[in-house]
Amino acid sequence: MTDYYLADKSRLNGQPKKTIGDYVASQGILVPRRFDTLHEARASGLPILCRSEHEQEYDGVSGLLYSPPLDSLVDTNDEQTLKEEALVKSRAYVGEHISDYCRFLKINEEKFKAEISFSFWQKMEGINITVIADTAIKERYHIMSLGQGGAAYTIFERGKPTILHQSGPMRNTRDQLQNLLHDYEAVRNLEKFDPDTCPIMEFQTVGGKNYFLQYHQGREFQEANFTINPKNLQGKEKRTMFVRGATTPEGRTYTVALVYPESWKESHLPEREDGFYGHYEDLWSEMMASRWNVRAIPATGSLSFTL
Repeated sequence: MTDYYLADKSRLNGQPKKTIGDYVASQGILVPRRFDTLHEARASGLPILCRSEHEQEYDGVSGLLYSPPLDSLVDTNDEQTLKEEALVKSRAYVGEHISDYCRFLKINEEKFKAEISFSFWQKMEGINITVIADTAIKERYHIMSLGQGGAAYTIFERGKPTILHQSGPMRNTRDQLQNLLHDYEAVRNLEKFDPDTCPIMEFQTVGGKNYFLQYHQGREFQEANFTINPKNLQGKEKRTMFVRGATTPEGRTYTVALVYPESWKESHLPEREDGFYGHYEDLWSEMMASRWNVRAIPATGSLSFTL
């Protein structure tokens, strides 16, 4: 099945977050209140988040722009004036990402900036949660939670949660996670999306209810038809903390980057690169995510992999 929006990106109306938020809400799924104009948002009296919008945010990089709260910006109902200040705020938070992005992809920066806009959403406090279905194992989900002064990374597989990382007082019960995954699958299987895709979805959990925030394209599901016995490690082989995705049954050898010289900032993206080993988190890793075959993230005494 073809994704309705990827088949014709003009259907995103230049605002993928709001366009898809409106669609998901029309299907009976909870979504924070959205406003068509800045004037309507101000008149509501609600706390408002100005969410960055650009067509590329549906299947491109994340974190390219900053989404500021409305009360941090100039008091105006002129959306162009607000946009200009929001872009200044964005630069303060994410640096020269726009310029770097346009240089890497060799696109016109002024045209790109002209296509940026902001949609206006009710700002809701609570737990921010990102969910992605595993691309190789059915009924396995990766869940990242942030809120309540803490964070957690959980793998939920066949009704059983396993917490791989937890800091602060973060608590997600089994029932809460099951409800969250029910909502994830409800969105994933809506008519306009390809259910074979493993999308990255963002939710805000408030008072035990999950509010949909964003759908971001992921990789296609390809079920692994083999398993590896961790007791049969050989030589320098190590067991990872977790893996998302899979190689072929016979395994693969990858040549991965360890560091990048400063000169890469003046270069273009390579057409192909096997992968990367390290904690490097920036625009480069976002832009390379779809090109890499493997991403290895070292952790204390173990490794984790995304394939």
